[in-house]
Amino acid sequence: MRILYILLLAGAAVFYLLYSDNLSFVTLIMLMVFPAILFILLLITSIGISAEFEDEHIIAEKGRPFSMNVKVRNRTFLPISNVRIYVRYSNRFDGKIYKRIVNIPASSKSCETVSFNMNYAHCGVVDIEIKKVVIFDLIKLFRIPKRILKTAYATVLPEAVPVTAEVTSCADTDMDSDTFYSDRPGDDPSEVFDLREYYDGDNLNRVHWKLSSRNDELIIREFSKPYTSTILILPEISDCHSENEADAVLGIMNSIAVYLVEQGIELTVGRVLPQDGGAVFEKIQHSEDLLYFCCSILEDMRADSMTKLADNAASSENTMKIYSHIIYISPDCDIDSLSAIKNASSARLTYIQPVSDVKQKRNAFSEADEYIPVSLSDIGSGLVNINL
Repeated sequence: MRILYILLLAGAAVFYLLYSDNLSFVTLIMLMVFPAILFILLLITSIGISAEFEDEHIIAEKGRPFSMNVKVRNRTFLPISNVRIYVRYSNRFDGKIYKRIVNIPASSKSCETVSFNMNYAHCGVVDIEIKKVVIFDLIKLFRIPKRILKTAYATVLPEAVPVTAEVTSCADTDMDSDTFYSDRPGDDPSEVFDLREYYDGDNLNRVHWKLSSRNDELIIREFSKPYTSTILILPEISDCHSENEADAVLGIMNSIAVYLVEQGIELTVGRVLPQDGGAVFEKIQHSEDLLYFCCSILEDMRADSMTKLADNAASSENTMKIYSHIIYISPDCDIDSLSAIKNASSARLTYIQPVSDVKQKRNAFSEADEYIPVSLSDIGSGLVNINL
C-alpha cells in the first residue's frame, strides 16, 4: 500500500505540472494531507486499544495442541485495519524463549477474539505473555506500538501410558501409621476426627461424657482413619538435565499413579517444596488429587534450582517407615541416594531409570531390590508387567 500511495502522489504531482488547474491542485493537496489525517486518527485509536488473554490459566496435555484466546478491545469509534499482537512464551524448566505474532482487525467499539494454537512437546508450565501490540492505519503508512504486559500460563501435563502391573504391596494395610485422613472418619481411637450430636444406633462407647454433661445432650466422638497407603513414588526432577528426561520421569510417575487410582488403590507421591527445599508427601486417592499434584510439581520445576528429593525424603524417617514399597524414578541416580532411601525404610525399593538405550550394559544397583531401565522415547514398553 505504501508503494501504491507513493505512485499516486507522484502521479498527482505530474498531473499538476502538466495541467495547472484547480482539480489537479486539489488532488495533489488532498494526497499530501492524507497521511497527516491518517496519523492523527491512528493516534486516537491507539489510546482506546487493549489486549488480554481470555483465560489466565489453562491445562493441556503434552504433545497435543491447545488454543490460547486473546481478546482485543477497541473503545474508539474508528476501525483498525490491523492489530499485530506480539506474544512470547517459555517453559519454566529451561527458560527458552519462543515468539509468536498474531494479526487481527478490530471494528469500532468492539471486542474481537483471536485464537492461536500451541503444541508444546514437553510437559511443564509455559508462561505466556503479550509484550506489545502494534496498530496500523488503513493503508499501513504508519504504525504505532503500544506496550501491553498481560500474562497467562499453561500447565502441560505429562503423558500417561497404559500400565500392566501386579499389585502385591498394597495388601499389607495393617502397618501402623501416625497420619490420618482429613476428610473421612474411621475406627482409630488415638485421633478424634470430629464431634457431633448423638443419633439413634450410635455406639455409647464413643460418647464424650464430659462434654455431653456441659451441653445437656449426648456428644459423639468420631475417630480418625489412619492413612494406609503402602506405595510411595519419588520422582527425582533434580537429576534431569533435559526436557526429555523430565518428561520421562514425570510420565512414568503419572502412568503408575493413574493406573493405581483407576484400580482404587491409594498411593503417596513426594516432591520438594521450593520455599525451603523440604520434602512433602501428597496423598493421592482420586484423579483430582493427581491433577493437583501434577500442577504443583510442574509449577515448581526448574532446571537449575531443584533440591534433591531422595535426600530430603530419607531424612523423614518416621514418614518413610509407613510404606512397604518405594518407587524411585531418576535418570542419573547415585548410589548414595539409593542408600539413603534404603536406610530410612525397610520397604521394598524399586529403582526406575529413564535411559536413552535400554540395551546398554550398566552397573548393578545392589541397593535397589529391583532395577528397571526404561527408554526415554518409549516409556510404555518398560512399564509392562511391573510388580507394584
